[in-house]
Amino acid sequence: MSATKRYLGAQEGYGHSPGQPPAMPPEEHSSDHTAAVPPAEPDRPASRRGPWDDTVQLRRQQPYTFAPAVTPPTPVRDAEGYDLQPDPLAAMTASELIAALREYRAWAGDPPYRAMATQARQAVAHSTMYAVLNGNTELPKLKVVIAIIAGCGGSDEEQRTWATAWRRIALGKLDVSATVGAPTLRVVPQTAETTR
Repeated sequence: MSATKRYLGAQEGYGHSPGQPPAMPPEEHSSDHTAAVPPAEPDRPASRRGPWDDTVQLRRQQPYTFAPAVTPPTPVRDAEGYDLQPDPLAAMTASELIAALREYRAWAGDPPYRAMATQARQAVAHSTMYAVLNGNTELPKLKVVIAIIAGCGGSDEEQRTWATAWRRIALGKLDVSATVGAPTLRVVPQTAETTR
């Protein structure tokens, strides 16, 4: 190395004389030992921008928003004096309950299976709904029954009714009927006053 190059290197902080340690760059022997922050990358000129740059810029400008919750549409009720909605509590076997599910889907307007799964918030897959309503003779799981009713727009009260019908069949308690409003019998012990 010539004397001129050594002199220029020493002026820039990178050169060193023979027998001396090399000089460190200015940013590496600072008092706080903090790394230098690289400068911000300038925007690309319009002539060199591509579609990806526009997409990234658009995403930076638009705030993130959540998708609205899916609200299942309520089926249109029958006319006054008509009640064509299937009654799940009349089912006594698994086959009859599945047949009632088919009738309920038809009563609700025969919605597509994918739309049913979406409206049921993907509780079960649409293929599972299809398998239950087409050719399945075994008692489906309770969550599948509830998902089908919810996918058809059934209310919370209707879902409870179908859950009760499923439990009657699953537990074998087909002789249990509703006791709402039925009189309650109270046993009164017999005393001397009651026998007079």
